[in-house]
This record gives sequence, structure tokens and C-alpha cells, in this order.
Amino acid sequence: MEYRIGDFAVITRLSIKTLRYYHEEKLLEPSRIDPDSGYRYYSDALIPRTRRIGALREWGFSICEIREILSECSDDSELVERVRTKRAEISEKITRLQKVENELIVLLEYEKESEEMKNKSEVTIKEIGEIGMISISYKGKYSECGKYIGMLYKIGGSKLAGKVFNRYSGEEASDDAEIEVCLPVKEKIEHDGVEYKILPSCRVISTIHTGPYEELGRAYQMLVDYRDKYSLDIKGPYREIYIKGPGMIFKGNPRKYVTEVQMPLSKDSLIN
Repeated sequence: MEYRIGDFAVITRLSIKTLRYYHEEKLLEPSRIDPDSGYRYYSDALIPRTRRIGALREWGFSICEIREILSECSDDSELVERVRTKRAEISEKITRLQKVENELIVLLEYEKESEEMKNKSEVTIKEIGEIGMISISYKGKYSECGKYIGMLYKIGGSKLAGKVFNRYSGEEASDDAEIEVCLPVKEKIEHDGVEYKILPSCRVISTIHTGPYEELGRAYQMLVDYRDKYSLDIKGPYREIYIKGPGMIFKGNPRKYVTEVQMPLSKDSLIN
């Protein structure tokens, strides 16, 4: 029995487009093509081959692989090794996709939490008292400050009086800024390589950022918007106080890092 392509598509549950594609790929060639009309005709003897192609496609085999299988294999026993290999490939792909899915879930949850924190965050004005501190200044990347923080903690010892913080000279918190790493202490400490100084009291606009340091730009945006809204005059380096961050041994979860960002105000700034 011979069928026109439309009827053969209904019988095999394939689209006419797919049958034409299989023909172009020399995977399933029609029994004949009418030279006058150009119609493709398929014999019923091609139905089993079509079903085999469909099954192999469902199992994830490519057109090239199916072509090889149909030309080299005559029964299921000859398919075993190829099926085993394909199963391993699929298992590996599933594992990879599950990993990607988990990463996307974490990303979406993080973005949700970040947005919630952003909505909860607010800018406050506060008085900061005089701070005695030891510090190390350098010019370079922000990521380098960790080693200086470790040095300051070691030098400060039992004389610590607060959380470590960075000051950015030129009011610029960038990866190529002049950075002063500061550690509040209870009393004056003299040590090679560090400077002891006293920061005078001041008023600041401040906001709390919860999340990784890479997202601190959001906190700065809030402060800049607030400064411009109330026409405030900022005087002195910005400060980042690391309330909760990576420990000396464990990095911890960056999503739970807590950083306070402060912008000192000039004495002339008027706040209603």
C-alpha cells in the first residue's frame, strides 16, 4: 500500500514538515516521487522504520546517530552499547541541568531577598562620636584590604573598640581608590607600619546594606539620592563599617554580610 505524504503524516503522527526534513537528511526517503506533481509517496513498509526513528529521537539520539544506527543495527541487541552510552550522556546532562537549576533558584531567591532588603533599607542621620583608631593606607583594589584587616586585628589585640571600617579618600569607593583600613581601639597604639589617629565627631547620613560587597552600589545610590534631595554637603571620605562579614577562617554567606555605609556631613549642612 502506498500513501501520499499527507496521509502518511497522519498514520505516523509526524508533521509533513518533519517528513520532508527526514527526506532531506536521507533518513527516511519516500518510496517514489511523482515526476509531474512532485508529490512524495510512502509505502506501508516504511512505517516500522518511521516508528524506530521516532523512538530514537525521543531517546535523545541525533539525526546523524540515528542514520548510523539504522544502517548498522538490525535488532535491539545491537543497540545495547549505543543505548548505554546515550544513557550516560543523558545522566550527565541531567546532573548539569540540576546544578544550573539550583544556581538559578539561589539567584532568584537572592534577588528577592535583596529587593526586600532594599525596600526595607532607609537613610538615617546620626551623630558619630570621636573615634581613636589605628589604620593602614594604600592605593589599590578593594579586594586587597583583607590582608590589612588581619594585620590590624593582630596589632590591636585586646584593645579593640569597634568594628573595622574603610575610608575612601576623595569620596570615591572604587577598586582604584586610596583606601584607609581603620580599626577602632581603646587607647593609643604605636606600631611600625600603622598610624594612630583620632577622628573628630561628626554627623553622617547612613544606611545599612545586607548582602555581598559587590552590591554595595545600591547603598551608595540611596545615600547619593538622599544627599541630592535635601541639598546636603558631604565633607570627608566615605566610610564602610563591616558589621558582619567573612570570618578569619570561614567566608560565611555573602548574602548575610551586613555593612553600614556613612557619608560625613559638613557643619554647614542644614537638615530639616
